[in-house]
Amino acid sequence: MGYDFSIEYKAGIENQGANSLSRAFLSITSITSSWIPILQQELQHLTPIDEFTVVELKIGSLTIKKGLWFWKDKLFTPANSAVKQQLLQEFHDSLLGGHGGYQKTLARLSAQFV
Repeated sequence: MGYDFSIEYKAGIENQGANSLSRAFLSITSITSSWIPILQQELQHLTPIDEFTVVELKIGSLTIKKGLWFWKDKLFTPANSAVKQQLLQEFHDSLLGGHGGYQKTLARLSAQFV
């Protein structure tokens, strides 16, 4: 079952074949942040009918886990939440955010929050 191949190192710009699959990545499996208790407290003072229409609630896509609301597996933040600014800063300024610009930051936030 012999394969005939060789491995060559190509630095930086010379390596045109490099893509996101060849890069190291970090996977987050749990959320731990200072804004979670704040969000949990905000949600304690709300009811789902305050934030969603009756039709949306009948769809059944809202789940509540450990005081947090998830809509279709995305963490829900109320429109007037105090944590929104903190989330923007974490997703843009942190090592994970990497100053990716507003479009990439928005895309990352939209993938996880509603």
